[in-house]
Amino acid sequence: MTGRDRTYEASSSNAQETTTASAILYRPVQPSDLDQLKEAHTQLFPIDYEQDFYHKAVQGLDCIFSWVAVVEDMELGGERLVGFITVKMQNVNDEIEADQELLGWDLDVLSA
Repeated sequence: MTGRDRTYEASSSNAQETTTASAILYRPVQPSDLDQLKEAHTQLFPIDYEQDFYHKAVQGLDCIFSWVAVVEDMELGGERLVGFITVKMQNVNDEIEADQELLGWDLDVLSA
């Protein structure tokens, strides 16, 4: 059985495994995911991202890559986002000094 053939239901005592037929689908984010992606970011992170960030994420612009995990939702008549990953690739030397310090990077080592 593969990971995509399983879902997990949380309970107060432990996580119980429930087998379903390909319940979770993993795929690149699409423009139609924008509203659900924005809602998930808003609920999970204490950062207010600008609309431009979400536009770039769903279009794959500015080295921002996103994948989503979705399930079929009969009530919505489509897919419901249940997970995501959003990554921005950039050169460590392009980071501003304040970000490097915040991340605990040794500035002398990075500039060598």
